[in-house]
Amino acid sequence: MRFQESFRELTQTFSRPLGLLLALALCACFGTVRNVAADPVAVSSAAIPFHPTLPDRRKAGKLIWRGGLELKSQVSAFGGLSSLLVSDDLSRLTAASDDGQWFQAKLTYDSNGRLTGLSDAAMIPITGLNGQPLRDKGERDAESLTRHASGDLLVSFERNHRVWRYPADPFTNKKAPTALPTPLPLTTTFGNGGIESLVTLKDGRVLAITEAQELRGGANQVAAYLWDGKVPKSDKTWAVLRFQREGKFKPTGAARLPNGDILVLERSYTPIIGVAMRLRRIAEADIGPGKTLKGEELAVIRPPLAVDNMEGIDVKRGPDGETLVYLLSDNNFNIIQRNLLLLFELEE
Repeated sequence: MRFQESFRELTQTFSRPLGLLLALALCACFGTVRNVAADPVAVSSAAIPFHPTLPDRRKAGKLIWRGGLELKSQVSAFGGLSSLLVSDDLSRLTAASDDGQWFQAKLTYDSNGRLTGLSDAAMIPITGLNGQPLRDKGERDAESLTRHASGDLLVSFERNHRVWRYPADPFTNKKAPTALPTPLPLTTTFGNGGIESLVTLKDGRVLAITEAQELRGGANQVAAYLWDGKVPKSDKTWAVLRFQREGKFKPTGAARLPNGDILVLERSYTPIIGVAMRLRRIAEADIGPGKTLKGEELAVIRPPLAVDNMEGIDVKRGPDGETLVYLLSDNNFNIIQRNLLLLFELEE
């Protein structure tokens, strides 16, 4: 990895302005190959407030706070969680890390449905087409995760840009993945500008949004790709769309709402404010080949509210029919960033 790319990654996602001052010192250890974690793994989960000094603050835009956790572990391979899926019964979380690890854990709630803890955590390596753990950083940089209509998992990777298909539960089924043809323009994307958002639509199509593959003829627009969800024969199976970025926010995740619309999670970083996140809603009817995705802003969360480098998102129905939004942060294996798991209810 080039030094400039390392420095950009370390600084643009820090949750505190101090990160800008420490980035040079941390670059020396960025990208180190870590030991494969044991299974199971000890992970602590500490409840955090939405606002550090205003306990009654429970809302940002259309998001209502339902609890948050800071996750920590002494295991060196734990961290870098860049995507997540929550089971339909809300009891388990599955995540992929950008350091080539699968992570699973049990979720616990109080009687009011607030997220209170995480237990029974386990990690195993993400495997390659040969069934062996991915070793090189350029191969194991998993960034987004979605469940295909078949139940299998689709994972997008950066650096070596591609989408692979894994069994529905990689912890119980160790079958090697299969490769989907990569959209041809994506193979020329440099570094970390590839697919950060991957979501399966209600009709089975799969939408992929890149973080920084800019397109000609549109100010601050990046490429998105749409697959019909069937077994692809070539890279031409992916139709091209545009995603309209606004300001300094860049897309990092996406999830489908019960009605078929999608939520797009975005992240920004400035030295003065630090890291922030935004949530946009895009109507299902607006998703199609050649279209430009814009959507409606639902919420922006900035410090001092609970936020970090938010990259993972999933949406589920709660026990009373409410729409629940789970968010997960990628700490970049950085000592001044946090692994946060946040839960919100979407006001509709």
